[in-house]
Amino acid sequence: MIRPRIVREVMARAPRTALPSTTLAEAWELLVEGGFRHLPVVEASGRLAGIVSDRDLLAAMPPPGATPALLAASAAFARRPLREVMAQAVLAVREDDPLEVAIDLLIANRVSALAVVDPGDRLCGIVTLVDVAQAFMNLLRTLPD
Repeated sequence: MIRPRIVREVMARAPRTALPSTTLAEAWELLVEGGFRHLPVVEASGRLAGIVSDRDLLAAMPPPGATPALLAASAAFARRPLREVMAQAVLAVREDDPLEVAIDLLIANRVSALAVVDPGDRLCGIVTLVDVAQAFMNLLRTLPD
């Protein structure tokens, strides 16, 4: 196996996305259906607007319980738009950036995902710690014993 050297070689292309107006309930469904933990938020033009994680959504949910107040909070949660909870200052890299740049950003900022954008800040992918770990495991498997 060739050692991955640039972001393009490990990133997930064309990730599922949401709009800033997508509700938190809809975003949660997208995450659960897709089995992933990060959802980039893009404008209609494809320009990156933010990112939301499963932890962001869990933090915005009302605590479990059946009181009328909690039921009302649950309904309000379902209707809140992502723009209210998404991280807007998203760390991003370019496809041609060295993989080390992405890894350094992930570690230094203690985040588990980076958006991959083109020069016009349009989303073209996402790179996560899992992607980097998988690339590392693939590399380890090619080393002699």
